[in-house]
Parts: sequence; C-alpha cells; structure tokens
Amino acid sequence: MRPSLLFDKENDRVSDEIPWNSHDLVKDFELERLFNTMSAGDKELKEISMKIVLNPLRQLKTIGYRQKVIEDSLKNSDIIREIYNKFKKSVLQAKEHHFWMGSSNPEYILHESVSILSTYIDTIEYVRDTLSRNYNKFDSSGFRSFIEFMLKYFDSDYIAEIRRHLSNLNFPRGIRVRGKIGEGNSITDYMLLEPNPVKHSLSRISLRNRDRHYTYVLPERDEAGAQALSTMRRKAIIDVTNVLQDSAENVLVFINEIVKEIGFCVASINLHNAIESSSMPIVFPIPQDYDGAMEIRELCDISLGIKLQRKPVGNSFSTDKLNLMIITGANGGGKSTFLRSLGQAQLLMQSGLFISAEFAKIPIVYAVFTHFKRGEDTEMNKGKFDEELNRMNLIVENLMSGSLVCFNESFAATNSIEGSEIAKQIIDALINKKIKVFFVTHLYELAAAYYDQRENWMLFMRAHRIDIESPPFKIIEGKPLPTSYGEDLYNSIFH
Repeated sequence: MRPSLLFDKENDRVSDEIPWNSHDLVKDFELERLFNTMSAGDKELKEISMKIVLNPLRQLKTIGYRQKVIEDSLKNSDIIREIYNKFKKSVLQAKEHHFWMGSSNPEYILHESVSILSTYIDTIEYVRDTLSRNYNKFDSSGFRSFIEFMLKYFDSDYIAEIRRHLSNLNFPRGIRVRGKIGEGNSITDYMLLEPNPVKHSLSRISLRNRDRHYTYVLPERDEAGAQALSTMRRKAIIDVTNVLQDSAENVLVFINEIVKEIGFCVASINLHNAIESSSMPIVFPIPQDYDGAMEIRELCDISLGIKLQRKPVGNSFSTDKLNLMIITGANGGGKSTFLRSLGQAQLLMQSGLFISAEFAKIPIVYAVFTHFKRGEDTEMNKGKFDEELNRMNLIVENLMSGSLVCFNESFAATNSIEGSEIAKQIIDALINKKIKVFFVTHLYELAAAYYDQRENWMLFMRAHRIDIESPPFKIIEGKPLPTSYGEDLYNSIFH
C-alpha cells in the first residue's frame, strides 16, 4: 500500500539513490543553488530534491503526469505546505517516542508504539479531511487518485476502529489474559484478551452480581510476588508488542513516502517563487521522444538568475533532430552559461518540473553526464590531460544508449591538433552508439571538421564577440570562426 502522487504506475518508479556522477552534475550545472532554493533551509527537502532531479524520468507519459501534479501544487500552494508541515510535525513528535523503542522492556515499547500510532492516525485523519474538503481544487489525476487513496484506506470507520484498539492497548482497566497451568504451577499459553466494555456503574454492578471473581492482593513487601506478576504481564503482552512495534515502523515508512512526494511539491513551489521573483520566464517543457525535435525560446540559466535576482540573457534555437551541438565563439561570451542552462533544463524537464524559458520542446534522454574542464592536480599525481582521459573512461564505463554527454573545453590540455583529433574520435564513437553530445570548445580544427561535414542532426552555435557584436552573452546559430577573440579577453583584464 503506497500513495500514488508522483508516479502514474508502480513500474514507472526510478531509483531514488543519488547517482555516482551526482557531484559532477551538481558542480558543472551549478545545481547547488537550485537545490538550496528548493529546500529553503530544510535539509530533508534538499535531499528529496536531489534524489528526484538527479534521477530522470524516461517516459513521456510519466513526465506529463508529473507536470500536472506540479501544476496543481503551484495552484494550491497553501494547502500543499499545510499538509507537508503537518506530516513533518507528526514525524518529529513520533521521533520523541522512538527513544524507548530500543528498550528491552515490552511495556515501554508498547506504550511508545501506541503513542506513535496515535500521532500518525491523528495526522492522517487531518490530512484526509483537508484534502477531501479541497478535492475540487485539484485537476491532476495524480492528486485526485492520491485523495481517493486516502479516503478509501482511511475512512472514518477505519480510523475509529484503530483508535478503539489503541485505547484498549493502554489497558485503562488492567490486562485481561487467559493462560493454562503448566508444570510447577507455572502459567503457559498466554492469550491477551480484549477488555470488557464497561460503560456505567449499573453495568459493573450487574457484572459483579453475575460473575464470581477470585482476587489475590499482593502484600506490600512481597517483592518476589511483584516480580512474578511483572513477568506474567510482560509475557502476556509480548506478542502484541511485537506486532504493534512493526505496525509503527510500517506506518512510518508509509508516511515518509508521503513526505517525500509532498515534499517535492513544496520544493517545486519554492523554486517557482524564486524564478518568478527574479523576473525570469517559466514554462513546462513539452517532452519529446529521443529522436524528436528540440526547440527552445529564451532559455535562461536559473542558477545565474537567482544569484543576480534578475533575468539573465536568454537564448533560442530550433532543430528537427539534434544529436550533436558544437558551441564556439568569444571568450567570456556565455558559452558555459548556455551549456549549463541546457543541462539544467534537461534534468528539470525529466523530473516533471518547469524551466526558465518562454517555450521549450526537449527530447528525453536516458541519463546525463558532464565532462567539464578541471583545475590542475595540486598533488601532481597526474597531468591535466591524463585526468581528463581518466574521467572520460569512467563516463564510458557507465554510459547507456540514449544518454546525453555535455563537454566543456574538454581535451584542450594538449595541442589543438591532437586535442581535436582525440575529441573527434570520442564524439564519433558516442554518436554511433546513439548518445547525444553538446560540446563547448575553442578547438577550431574540431568545430570546422564537423561543420565541413555538417548533417541535419548537427547544430552549430556561436557566442557573440564581446564589445563588438550585441547583445552580449547571446548565443546564436553560426559557423565556427578560427578565433575566440582572446585579445578581447586580454584587453578587458589588463587595460
């Protein structure tokens, strides 16, 4: 029994483990600022956001389903926050009781399990009623099926029955137990009995007149007798204690699943608000098949926009099919920012989220990898070029057909002719294995080689020259040029 909010089918679920290359993805696409914005200081929300965004969905239907859920969340943000905060509060309250759950005393465990389950049931009932009252405000099949799930499995009669059992397990009138006399007058075959419902004094009088009871009162100083009774009490409740402890743990797993799914909705609200406050455009991309068209209008780097608190320069392009994008042009012209915005858009789209653009159609990929230039190895264990090749080898070992690899100034640590040849062989091999490549480079020989053999699935983008072409930081479609205008960069620094 699991809630169905972020996934339309059980088999559409993806791993929620942080992928092996998460450090590179976060660093290269500057996702840390995105995750911090989504979490708003909540460590659990940050972890939830990372696990979902870094594990892309791979089915058009599932992405569309998730997008509708997020749209509903944005429309009903106050309700979503209220539900999330209620669940979080109940989990924190329950954790206060978990101290005794590791005790060897079954009575402590029983008492704490009852307290935990009571807290959870109160929360589930509150959330169920809140969602039920607001059912018509939600349009997505995800939220509607989630609300129907809560109403079906936690109806009023079921909640009342659970509360009655939990009340009985507090043993307000003592423990009723049945057993047999074994060897040496020991008691065996313990069976815990449900308490008799005693509603008023006349019932007690009638019951006392009807049944004969034999009572033994322990002397005040009979420590051995008290110990014997305590042992009998523990034996009587041990089985129900184990069941109740398992139940408390199972309900916690269930609630944690809801917290994760509702939490991602809260994180999406936080991100949406931050993008909106920075005056950046917001749109839900239209997911395409792997070989589908890619069209983007005014795509912005969200991390940069949040940092600047204003809309950065947006970029646009359109192509019927895209397997290879070569990005060249002026130093400091915005090439890396453009590549970063593409990576962000890919991951956000495949987690069912919006991106910062005016319009977008983006093909689905199996996974995303990055190979960005790194600083020198300060420990001098290996050269920069060797380090690049080692990282490339690790990526190849984990690549699957249908993936996307984003390169930024890769293989430039050697001379341009050798670097271009190595890069071209790697790109050709990746394309042949049906892997998309986005490549930012200053290697003119590399860019020119592909431009000379250009196909309809190739796209060549170029950064404007600083102070010469305008507007600055705009990336346009264009033929690679044999210069990156390094003189401009030199002049901007030293003059």
